[in-house]
Amino acid sequence: MRASVLARDVSIATRVPQGSSISNILAARTTDNSEQGPGRLNPRPVIGEENMLLSRITRRSCDQLGLSVGMDVFAQAKSAALTTWYIKL
Repeated sequence: MRASVLARDVSIATRVPQGSSISNILAARTTDNSEQGPGRLNPRPVIGEENMLLSRITRRSCDQLGLSVGMDVFAQAKSAALTTWYIKL
C-alpha cells in the first residue's frame, strides 16, 4: 500500500507537537528548501532511508522556524488529507 498527501497538507514542526488534533506526526530530516514562487518554499522532509514528503510553507514560516537543509523536524499531515493506493505485486 502506498499513501500520498499533497504538499499543502503537510506542515513542519521543529519540536514534537503536543496537544494537536493531527495524529500523523513523523520524525524527518529536511533535504531541500526549494523556492516555489514569491514567498513560498517547498521543504522536503525525508522519513527513514527514502520516504519523502513535500511540504509547502511560506518563507516567513521557514524563517521563523529557522529551517535549514539537514535539520531534524516533524512532518504533520491530517488523516483526511491522506490518499491511499493499493499496488498489486
